[in-house]
Amino acid sequence: MDFFRSILRSLHCLAPTGGGKIALLEDGFIVHRPGMLTYILRWGEIEEIIAFKRRDAFADQLNLGFHRRGEEDRYFRADEDLIGFAQLIQEIDRRYQPVDRTWWLRLSQASCDAWEVSLWKREKNCSTI
Repeated sequence: MDFFRSILRSLHCLAPTGGGKIALLEDGFIVHRPGMLTYILRWGEIEEIIAFKRRDAFADQLNLGFHRRGEEDRYFRADEDLIGFAQLIQEIDRRYQPVDRTWWLRLSQASCDAWEVSLWKREKNCSTI
């Protein structure tokens, strides 16, 4: 748990710059980016959570992808530039057990853009959270 808390502390040191926000709800969360589609995900709808990084010319950006039941191969994205990202990570850790706690380290050491880490995946016989 200390390792996880150190990750969250490091995220708090980075000022979100994207102008968007993540709002936690009792039964899910909302991701809003100005000028883009806002989406709501319910905790019980999530089938898988992945982490990946996106690169541009200046920096890597940490992202989480959420696969919702019935959405084929579509993943809803939340990135570290959104206000509330650290709180979302805390809530994921609380709700989805077991979460792979090595994801941050494995992702930060990856040298290519295509690297993705699975944090959690619903077991086939599990209905809701």
